[in-house]
Amino acid sequence: MTAHMQSARAPATSGHQTEPVTAGTAADRGDGLPQWLAMGGMATVGMTSLRVAGWTASDLLFLAAAAVIVLRLLTGTRRNLAPVLARRSSPGILVGLILLSAGGLLATFARSFDPAGSALALARVWYITIVWFWTIRSVSTSERTFRRLPLAAVAGAVVHALVGIIQDVTGANAGYPGWGRSTGWSDHFGDLAISVGSMIPVVAVWRQEGRARRSGDRLRVIALLVLIGGMAS
Repeated sequence: MTAHMQSARAPATSGHQTEPVTAGTAADRGDGLPQWLAMGGMATVGMTSLRVAGWTASDLLFLAAAAVIVLRLLTGTRRNLAPVLARRSSPGILVGLILLSAGGLLATFARSFDPAGSALALARVWYITIVWFWTIRSVSTSERTFRRLPLAAVAGAVVHALVGIIQDVTGANAGYPGWGRSTGWSDHFGDLAISVGSMIPVVAVWRQEGRARRSGDRLRVIALLVLIGGMAS
């Protein structure tokens, strides 16, 4: 990640560089529509019940961010995007995905009871590994913009945990499908626990520097209590 941030901040001199990096281009790299869409996708990643025609809100936001990035690349607009070297995927990952997909498709059509569903699961592995992380790399123009992505995920998890706590306190989770266990905005109470619990280590190690450290520590403690409460619900 450090190497990626360095490549996003400094002009590359490698022979593989295909787009010039000028002083004006570096100055233009700030917050933009792709960054905000990716932040929205990170914030809603655990809210699996928020769907439109089978697509989760997080999927739609990330696909919208990827579409904006592709449109800007096709029109030659590099503003608010990381350099080409930072956007490039690892060849080893592509080789691994091809082997996984080849074996998975053979197993799907030979033994699966639901070939279409199995093929869709393989496509989702490609989406998460290639499109999802490519979008994150593309919008991470600096360490500051990158840090906003996990911060958005933490904020979304805190809101999600609050929904679960409210459902528990008001008794809204008493009936189907939770029978006393909150689902939040997830399809299942287990999904709520995973999406909320996965953010607890991130919040636990998050540190603010300088004058904001004391107020940041207070917010961190509050966020941890809310996340733990969401898991308990």
